[in-house]
Amino acid sequence: MKRFTVRVQLHNKEGKQYELDSETYKVLHAEMEDLGFTKTIRSTTGKIHDLPSAEYNYISSDDSITKHDILGAAKEAAKATGQIFSILVNPIADVGRCWYNLDETEESED
Repeated sequence: MKRFTVRVQLHNKEGKQYELDSETYKVLHAEMEDLGFTKTIRSTTGKIHDLPSAEYNYISSDDSITKHDILGAAKEAAKATGQIFSILVNPIADVGRCWYNLDETEESED
C-alpha cells in the first residue's frame, strides 16, 4: 500500500488565500473525493480522524503510483475551482504518520 498526504491551498487572483469553508473549497473537496482522496486518516487502533483543513489522504494498492501521479490528480481537482493554487504532496514511508489532537470522525473511510 502506498499512502500520501496532500495539501491544496487556493488563492484568488490577488494572491490572497480563500477562507477554508468557502464555496470554492467545497468545489475542491468534491473534486478530490471524486478522485479517491479522503479528508480522514485511520490510526493503528482503527479510529478514524479528520485531517486539518485543506489536507487530504490518498491510499493506493498500486505500488507503481508515484508522488508525481498524485500531484497530477490533485492539480486536476484544483483546476476545477478556476483559482490559483499551491499543492504539497508527502509520500508516507513505511514507518507511518503521527499526529496530535485530530478530531475523531463518525465516518468509516480508509
